Amino acid sequence: MRLLGTPTSPYVRKVRMVIHELGLAERIPFEVISLAENQDLSANPLRKVPTLLLDDGAAIFDSPVIMEWLDAELGGGRLLAAGGPARWTALVANAMADGILEAGGLVRIERLRPEAERAEPVIRRQSAKIEAVLQRLESESAWRKAAEPDLGQIAIGAAIAYLHFRLPDLAPKAATHPGVAAWYEGFAKRASVAATAAPPA
Repeated sequence: MRLLGTPTSPYVRKVRMVIHELGLAERIPFEVISLAENQDLSANPLRKVPTLLLDDGAAIFDSPVIMEWLDAELGGGRLLAAGGPARWTALVANAMADGILEAGGLVRIERLRPEAERAEPVIRRQSAKIEAVLQRLESESAWRKAAEPDLGQIAIGAAIAYLHFRLPDLAPKAATHPGVAAWYEGFAKRASVAATAAPPA
């Protein structure tokens, strides 16, 4: 069994965080793959990372599915409640995290273009989505109530880490998102965060 991915992908990182939180790092090695170099990823017809390759040759994708599979099959359901409000809170948090990543990716693409070619309306619209999610996370604190990280918290942590890494001006600030910023400050000290940090450029 092995996880295929790129070390700078936040989608890969949240899966790697789950692997570390569940104590599976030695059992599931991380294999760096470069899609730009057309490395083989035939097991996933979407040619996307992360992709989890099982010992029998089957492939699990994409990141939310891998996270749930790891917890259900190897983690004993430790990171996602089987039912009730805690389960749905975690899954909605995961969806909001993916929304941050999707919007953030679009902002980054535009910002990498020459200034004359940038679509400023896209940047404004996607930046507003990120801010709206951060404000929702600030006002609805149920997602951060669990004493130990669940799948939702891990996903949010990876998304905020991505903002700090790629789009620091859009990351949560203590002045405007005090609850989220304080939560992330504590979350960022976890061993799973340090173990999955992107290598220096």
